[in-house]
Amino acid sequence: MAQPLEAILGSLFFDGNFLYGMVEDGGTNNLGAIFKIMRDGAGFVKLFDFAASNGFGPRGSLISDGAFLYGITSNGGTNNKGTIFKIKPDGAGFVKVLDFAGGSKWQHTRGRSSF
Repeated sequence: MAQPLEAILGSLFFDGNFLYGMVEDGGTNNLGAIFKIMRDGAGFVKLFDFAASNGFGPRGSLISDGAFLYGITSNGGTNNKGTIFKIKPDGAGFVKVLDFAGGSKWQHTRGRSSF
């Protein structure tokens, strides 16, 4: 049985064809997921399931540079302090860009990304 997606904490990002978003809970590992859906509600696709090693508890909203979607997680990664990641709009090419190291400023992110 598929895990439900729940706890949307950010805004949706629209690329002209699809709406993209993240949920903090649910997905295969119950650690959050990235999804896309058409504006009319058709074509729902879960693009990615988070795991502890690549970050979990995604926060904020996805942004795009035209080639990748970028986002942040509040937990997980190498130091369990959150990550910055990128992923292609088709769900391929997930890359953890940065593991937050902790300290007074760089842990458990809660904001939104922007270019």
